[in-house]
Amino acid sequence: MRKGLFIILLLIALPLGLLAQWECPSQLAAFLKPIGKSKFYVGSEITGGLGYLTDNSIINGMGYLGIDRSGEKSTFYIEGGFKYWYRYDLEKDASFSDQHFGLRELFYQYRSPVGRITLGLQSARFDDDYLFNERMIGINYEHTKGAWAVNFSGGTVTKDFARNGIFCAVSYLYDIIPGRQLPLIGNKPGQTNFSGVTFKFTPSKMTKKQSTENLDEFSPDGFSNAIGTETSGSRKFSLETAGIALYDEFGSWVPENVFIGGLFSEFRLPADIYFKPEILYQASQNNQALIFTLGLEKSLNGSKSRTHFYLRYYGIYALDANAKALNSFSNIFAGNVLRLDAMDLPFVQLAIRYRLPEIRTHLKLQYILQTRQNPMQELDLAIVKKIGKHMQASAIGGFIKSNLLKDDAFLGRFEFRVSL
Repeated sequence: MRKGLFIILLLIALPLGLLAQWECPSQLAAFLKPIGKSKFYVGSEITGGLGYLTDNSIINGMGYLGIDRSGEKSTFYIEGGFKYWYRYDLEKDASFSDQHFGLRELFYQYRSPVGRITLGLQSARFDDDYLFNERMIGINYEHTKGAWAVNFSGGTVTKDFARNGIFCAVSYLYDIIPGRQLPLIGNKPGQTNFSGVTFKFTPSKMTKKQSTENLDEFSPDGFSNAIGTETSGSRKFSLETAGIALYDEFGSWVPENVFIGGLFSEFRLPADIYFKPEILYQASQNNQALIFTLGLEKSLNGSKSRTHFYLRYYGIYALDANAKALNSFSNIFAGNVLRLDAMDLPFVQLAIRYRLPEIRTHLKLQYILQTRQNPMQELDLAIVKKIGKHMQASAIGGFIKSNLLKDDAFLGRFEFRVSL
C-alpha cells in the first residue's frame, strides 16, 4: 500500500504530463531530434494516468525511448520503454501492481519504386475496416501505383507486444466482466500467426483529397492536428474505394485454421455522406459464417469548428449452427473499458467528434451496444486538449452496463502525454 501511495504522489508531482494508453500509440517518432551531427535521431515520451473504475483506483505510467537511423532508401528504428501499473481494490482492501521493460518497435524498412518493405517488430494494418491492425513480428509490403494499392503482411503475434498484450495495453486493469472471453494471443512466436493481403482501387485518388477521418480518431486517446478536408456540398453518388481482403490465422494454439476473404468499399452519397460496406466469408471447420460491417460517416464544417459523425454496425450471419467470428486480431476495439472485438459480434458503434482547431481541443462522445442476448453497452465522453507542441491532456468518463455485472460500472480518468 505504501508503494502504491508513493507512486501516486510521484505521478502527480511530475512537472510533465502523463497519459495512459490502451495500445501505446507512441507519438515520439514525430519529435525525433538528431544526435549531434550524426545520422541518428532520438526521441522520448512519458505517458500515464490516474482514475477510478468500480471500487478500484488505478494508475499506470510508461516511458518510451526511440532511436532512428534513416538513409535515402532505408530506415532502422527501435523503440522500447518501461511500464508500471498499480490497482487498489477498495472493496477487498487489496492492491495489485507490476512493472517491466518491453519493446514496441524494432524494424528495418527499405523503400524503392516497386514498394516499401518492413521487416521485424512493427505495427501493421490492412486497408479495410474490419481486419488486421496489430503489432507483430514479421514482414509488411506496401505498394501504390496510381489508383491501385497492395498491402501484404505476415507474421506472428505474442502477448509481449500485442495491442492487447502485457506491455502496451492495460486491459487487465479494466477487466470487470467476470469470465469474459478474450482474444487468443500466443505466449511465444509460432503459437498465433497470421498472413493476409488487401488490394485497393481508389478511382478518385489522383484528383481528390481523402474525405473521411480514420476511425482511430475515435479511440479514447487519439488526436490529430489536421482540421480535415472541406466538403463541397451535395454531390451525386460516386465510388471512392473498392477492394479485396484475404486473411488467414494459424498456429499451434489455433484449434482450427481460419480463412476470411471478401470485399470492402466506400461510396460517396448525396450531402457528402460516406457509406462503407464490407462483407467477408469465414471458412473454418463447423464455423462457416458471413461477417459484415456497414458504416456511415458525415462531417459538418463551421467557421471555427468541425463535427464528425460515425455510425457502424458489425454483424455476423452463421452458416453453421452457433458459428462465431474466430479471428483473434481485428481493427475494432470499441469502447474505453469493454473494448468489444470480433468475438463480441454483433454490435453497434456510434461516435460524435466535435473539434475546435483554434484552441486545439476536441470532445468525443461514443456509444457501443451489443445486439444479442445479454448485451453489453458502454457510453464514453472524452475531452482532449493539446498543450503546446509536445503535450496533450485528456479527461475521460464512462458508463458500462451488462447483465454479467452486479452493478453498473462508472469510469473516471485524467490523463496526460508528453513527447520530449
